[in-house]
Amino acid sequence: MTALGSLLNAEEQARARRLRFEDKRRSFVAARGILRCILGRYLNLSPQQVEFSYSAQGKPELAPLHATELRFNLAHSGNLALVALACARPIGIDLEQLRPVEAMDQIVAGYFAPAEREAFQRLPPEHRLWAFFAAWTRKEAYLKARGEGLTLPLDQVVVTLSPDVAPRLLEGGQGPTGTAPWVLLDLEPAPGYRAALAVPGPVGELAAWQWPASG
Repeated sequence: MTALGSLLNAEEQARARRLRFEDKRRSFVAARGILRCILGRYLNLSPQQVEFSYSAQGKPELAPLHATELRFNLAHSGNLALVALACARPIGIDLEQLRPVEAMDQIVAGYFAPAEREAFQRLPPEHRLWAFFAAWTRKEAYLKARGEGLTLPLDQVVVTLSPDVAPRLLEGGQGPTGTAPWVLLDLEPAPGYRAALAVPGPVGELAAWQWPASG
């Protein structure tokens, strides 16, 4: 962890120190350090030479000085982190560790669209936790790809959530998206985790790698 922490710049190290819990701090440092290693390999730079800029909504991007069409997004939860990369188009990824959600019904009522709430209530109780995290990760991945964060309310992003229905964006905050090119993909990066990827389609080749354990 010390080796990865040494790759972070002063702002990132200060941000890590502000995190209250040690596990959160360790996850942040590991995720940002590995992100720098991955981006450095693509840019043919050392990890410390990678510089970021931030959108008005706080989404990190590669600084303009890198003059690249490489786009990325980062998500981490529990002991896992995912980095998504694309060329010349936005990309978003979200990751959640599966766990009981005590206030699940209240969250669905407050943050899901009416059509999603109806679909959720029609599911058998044993399928609802799966559907909750499927919908949440799909929504978040799409919002992260657009770079708007929670400036666009979650209930304005409508996705499919039933286990027997393919992941699809039904509405993206700007009216029905039946002809929009956004593609949602479900991922299961490890047992006990759910993830989703959002990218303007169509999706061509999709490849995945695992970071070396020694990293």
